Amino acid sequence: MISERLDFFRKTGTELFGPLARLLIRFRITANIMTTISFFVGLIAVYFLFNRNGLYAIFVIIYFICDILDGEIARITKNTTKFGMWFDHLMDRSIMLLLLIKSYFYLDVPYLLYWSVLIFFLIQHLIHILSNRKLILIYSRAAALIIFPFAPKYPIEAFVVLLTINSFGIVLQMVNLISNKYNKKKKKRK
Repeated sequence: MISERLDFFRKTGTELFGPLARLLIRFRITANIMTTISFFVGLIAVYFLFNRNGLYAIFVIIYFICDILDGEIARITKNTTKFGMWFDHLMDRSIMLLLLIKSYFYLDVPYLLYWSVLIFFLIQHLIHILSNRKLILIYSRAAALIIFPFAPKYPIEAFVVLLTINSFGIVLQMVNLISNKYNKKKKKRK
């Protein structure tokens, strides 16, 4: 079910951004170069967060497009590497961590709530990494990028949403892990 939804999003991404990805490939832009561009656009977005929401929104949209394009370029060129997958993952998580760090200095959020979000975010990603990226991962980054401009007005609500998303992600990972182990045992019995 989850893989079907991911396939739907990938297929939609290919339809929407495939032509642009092919154009970038002609200019010798690789997936890793696109990931690097995405990271720097994300840094600019983080810079404008809480200061210039209009520019923040523009750079977030460009960031998401660049993030989609790196995967598209890798799939079109059939050049998906383990390094590229980890590099993309690390760059995406870095943007989320920078958002959380910046929010720590700009928002009036109770410490326990702030640190809970940060710790749950790190736990979810640690589980994902330790499973060699086999367990599902709920991307709280998209939610954070969307709700943080509203955070100065509703800081506690914004962090409760992030905490809920990360908590749900950990629960889904545990269900996925148990399900995988159950299915393996069931196959061994046959």
